[in-house]
This record gives sequence, structure tokens and C-alpha cells, in this order.
Amino acid sequence: MSINPISTRLMPISQALSWYAIFNCQTKESPTLYNTLMIASSFYCLWALYKVFVEGNKQELGHYSMAMTALATTLKSKYGTLGALSVVVINFVVPIIGFGLLQMPAKKLAKAVKGTDSKEAIVWAFIFKGYMISSTLFWTFALYQVSQINA
Repeated sequence: MSINPISTRLMPISQALSWYAIFNCQTKESPTLYNTLMIASSFYCLWALYKVFVEGNKQELGHYSMAMTALATTLKSKYGTLGALSVVVINFVVPIIGFGLLQMPAKKLAKAVKGTDSKEAIVWAFIFKGYMISSTLFWTFALYQVSQINA
């Protein structure tokens, strides 16, 4: 699988923007939080769909949980959003724990996922690991923020 330089750059940029947006939300203003999460989850849903249909990544499943989150946040359903966010968090935690993603050397990860251990693939692997950690923390924080909304 080739290294897409746009996707590689989108990982840290999208996380930086997501963190910036959620830190500018206040849980007392639930519509703002729901809107922020709807935008973030819609973006990640579209990105996952791109990876499936354009890049041919059949293992990508993020569009399901992100679509559920986008729908629940659009409806401003606290419990629907909590359920959807729980699935999102699980989708990030499973590869981290199940595949030992964090313990896996970047060179081995690059070879396993991208089929090469070129310098470009190793850089991708380091960025991917950071993205997975940041995403897990981001969506867990979002789950916490939604849980604090008075329904």
C-alpha cells in the first residue's frame, strides 16, 4: 500500500484542529459541543470512506462509528452520542492493545501496513502512532465532555 502524503499530513493537522475546537467548547454550552463533535466525526467519516473507496483499504471501518457519532450529535442525543463515542473509542483502543501498536517498532509497522520499510513509510508509522494515541485521547475526552452535559 502506498504512502499518501496528504493523508500523512492530515493525521496531525486534523488532530490539532480537533483538539483546538473541543478546548474552545464549554460543556455548559452543549449545542456548541455537539456541533464541534458533529463536524469532527463527519470529517473523519468522510476520510474513512475515502480510504475505503478511493484507496481500497478494506480494513478501514471508522466510517461506521464516525457516522453513528455524526448522526447522534446532529440529533443532539446525549445517550446516543455517548454510545457512539464509546464505539469510536473502542475502534481506536482495539488496534492499540490487540495488535500491540505502541510496542511495535515503526519500521515493523511500516512494513506490516505499507509493505515497505522505506524512510517515508517509517515516518508515516511514527505519525500514525501519534495519531492513534491522540485520537484515542481526543474521543475519550469528548466522551467525558458529553457525559458532563445536563440532559
